[in-house]
Formats: sequence, C-alpha cells, structure tokens
Amino acid sequence: PMLMEYNRLNPTKEIPDLRVMDFSSIENDVGFTIATVYSDSNIKVWQFDFDTGFHLLNSWFYSTCCILNCQFLNNHHLLIGTTDGCVTIYDTTTAKAVAKEKLHQSGVKAIGIHQDYLITGGDDNAITVSQVNNTSIKLIDRVEDAASATITSIGYVDNKSFIATSVDQIVRLWTFSL
Repeated sequence: PMLMEYNRLNPTKEIPDLRVMDFSSIENDVGFTIATVYSDSNIKVWQFDFDTGFHLLNSWFYSTCCILNCQFLNNHHLLIGTTDGCVTIYDTTTAKAVAKEKLHQSGVKAIGIHQDYLITGGDDNAITVSQVNNTSIKLIDRVEDAASATITSIGYVDNKSFIATSVDQIVRLWTFSL
C-alpha cells in the first residue's frame, strides 16, 4: 500500500496561530461537502469535486470563541461545540443558527451523535445526553461529576451504551435508557 496526497485545502488566512480545530464531511453526488471549524470562530463549508477540487460554499462566524468540534447531521445541518459551553445547529445553506443550547460551563470537548441522540463531554467534567434533530436540541440528562477531569472523547458502543475517556486516564463505559 502507498499513500499519496490527492488534493489540498491551503490556509485561507495569514494568521500563524489560527488553527483548524475539527472538520466533518458528507458524501454527495459529485464528491463531498466538508465543513471546517477554526479557532477564531469561523465556520467554512466547502464542496470538494474530484475533477475541480475545493470550492467555498459558505463562510460565517459563530461568535468570538473557539469552535472545538463539528458534525454534519445531514446535507444541510451542521452541529458545532464551542468553548463557551454551547452546542449550536446551523443550516449551512443560509448560515443561520436554528438551535442553540448551553450544555456545559465551558468547552464542549467531545461529541457523539447516534441516531437522534447527542452525548457531550466537557471541560467541566460533565456528560450530557440530549435529543437532537435538524432544528432542536433538548437536554435529557446531565451527570455533573462524570470524571475527575475533562472529558476528551466519546464513542458509541451500541444503542444503549457509550465509552468516555478523560484527562484522568480513565476509560469509562456508560449505559443509558430513555
């Protein structure tokens, strides 16, 4: 096997400490739609066509805080988690927020989406479970002291369980019922 770079999305700003914090992609008829989120609160949505490369579809700012993660819900809705503790859903065609909920005291460090459920982990050591769709976020449950340090990653095991890791070096298996 051999790896070979196929294409590249070059930096769009000459700011040395600007960082791409996360990305999400979704396949479409001509290639992929890709969302990139930045440390300066910028959100950019790109179309990648295998023949012509990257084309910017839309760009906007969330606020002034850092966006930590993102995940497409479908072709036109993007969920982001930010350092102000909020989770926001955007319609990517209009760049308008359609839902926003403050789930953590500070940064939303980890997100996991399975079917219509969102699990988040934060700098505040908490885990939340919310019901989500394209236009709403409804908090269902919150565990304040889910770890003794920042939750860093969440991964679903099945419809009733997920794994969360944290800075305290502990991997925890969680179950939930609705």
